[in-house]
Formats: sequence, C-alpha cells, structure tokens
Amino acid sequence: MIKTKIIIFLLFIGFKSFAQNTMDAMLSDATKVLTSKLEENNKKRVVVLYVTDINKNQTVAGKYLADEISSAIVNQKGFQVFDRDNLGAIVAAKRLMAEGYIDAAGAKQLGQMLSVDAIVVGNYTVLSNTIRLSLKAIDATSGLVLSVSSKTLPVDNDLASLLGVNVPSNSQNGSMANRGFNAPLNSNENRNDPNTVGSACEKNNTGDYCFFNSTKYDLTVEIELGYIDENGMHPYDTNKTKFLLKPGQSKCVEGVSAKNRNHFVAQYTYMGDFELTQTKTIDEGEFRVEKCKSKTYNIK
Repeated sequence: MIKTKIIIFLLFIGFKSFAQNTMDAMLSDATKVLTSKLEENNKKRVVVLYVTDINKNQTVAGKYLADEISSAIVNQKGFQVFDRDNLGAIVAAKRLMAEGYIDAAGAKQLGQMLSVDAIVVGNYTVLSNTIRLSLKAIDATSGLVLSVSSKTLPVDNDLASLLGVNVPSNSQNGSMANRGFNAPLNSNENRNDPNTVGSACEKNNTGDYCFFNSTKYDLTVEIELGYIDENGMHPYDTNKTKFLLKPGQSKCVEGVSAKNRNHFVAQYTYMGDFELTQTKTIDEGEFRVEKCKSKTYNIK
C-alpha cells in the first residue's frame, strides 16, 4: 500500500513537471520564431509589453506571460530587453502601454522614447483547457510587423489560478480545483484562499475584501460600498460601515457586490494643539472585489 502511494505521488510530481516543461518549451519556441526574424533585421534592443487578454485587458496572467517571454529573449545571445517595469517612470510610455494595444504610430513613438529597435506585443484567448497565445514583433522605426507567432499552451492549476479560470479536479463531487483570480493586484493587495468565500457568491455575484493594519496606530476604517454603481453613477443610498482596526489586526467585509466600485478611508485620532482631538488620514482609495474571490489590502 505504501509503495502504491509513493508511485502515485511520484507520477503526480512528474506530471506537473512535464506540464510545466511543456509550457516552458512552447513559450520558448514561440519566442524563437520572433527573435529569428528580429536577428535577420538586426533588431537587438527589444521591449515586451503586457500580453493582454482577448478584450485587450491587462491581467496577472498576461504580466506573467510577458515576463516569461522577456526572460526567454534575454537568454538568447545578443539581445537586450528593456525593463518593462521602468515604463512607470516615463509617463507617455506608460500611457501607451496602458491602452492595451499599439499601432504603427504608437510603436514609432514608443521606440523613440525607449531607444528600442522592436516592440513585442501579444494577446491570449482562454479555451476549454488550453490558451491560444499570439505574439507580434513590431519594427519601432517603421511600425511594420516583422514577425508573428502563435502557440497553444496547456493550462495546469498554477496557470489557471493566474487566468482566473477553473480546471476540473479529480474529486468525486466534480468540484473545481481552483477559482482563480482575474484582476491584477495593486501594490498593497494580497490574495486569500478563495475557498473561504461563502458558497452563495456564485449566485449573488459577490466576493470578500479584507483590510490589514500594518501601521502602529489604532485605525478607524470607513467603507462606502457601492459608492459608484455598475452603470458608473453615484447612487443616493450606499451601504456604509465603520470599524476599528488595531495594529496587526485584519477584518473582512463579506458578500460585497462584484459589480460596484467601493471606497475606503483609514484614519487615526490623536491629540493636537490645545489638546484638541484631530484625525489624520493614513490611506484612502477605491477597491473592487471579484466574484467568489477574497483579497486583503495592507494599510501601511
């Protein structure tokens, strides 16, 4: 019996390793198709923009794919890859990248800003148990497409979590192995176990959102749920709540609609001049939830 369990475990580990190796190999192949053409045209300085989904949205999975493609190009002799994260310091370049696509004029403009020869863009389409990845290398001087490449990649649990899709598990009840995350995280957010979200989330299109106090202050967190509704309007009546959050504590707001935009303000109270009580805002902003997902915002 023990031997059987060991064999099953080794097969499972081997399968995961094989699936990952297969995807790595396919990404490498897709990248080589582009770089071979770039090399022919002596285009050695490259920037890889975010890979978007089919609707041209930037996603966590797209960032992951773009990072993997960048790494594959860096590892090929003679190529230099501009660090995409540094685009944040170049406002105009950041705006071009945020549009989720780039045309000939935009490619030439971005090429001049970053002093690169070529720009790699791409998108992916989620299918039943695979994704179709399409890449293009654009000449940053002319704006013309130098090369295209497409690959069908397998989806395992790890990639499915990034894509925000479900992959069937082997459980008897046919439940899903993960519920994934679709939206990119901001710098202060962390993912929680989605299985902690109530089962009614599918029906009600709701999720959970938590706040963690990493400051040294006792914070009052005021939340206005649905302060902008699904139509982009400010409704007259919103659901407001307030709670105290001590240093090192966290608290979750459960069953929040995934349709609306919400707002929070974190403040602490202190004794000001003339012994008058005053408040100072530590952090505030918008947040949204995803259906059947849970995230934690770290108040710093």
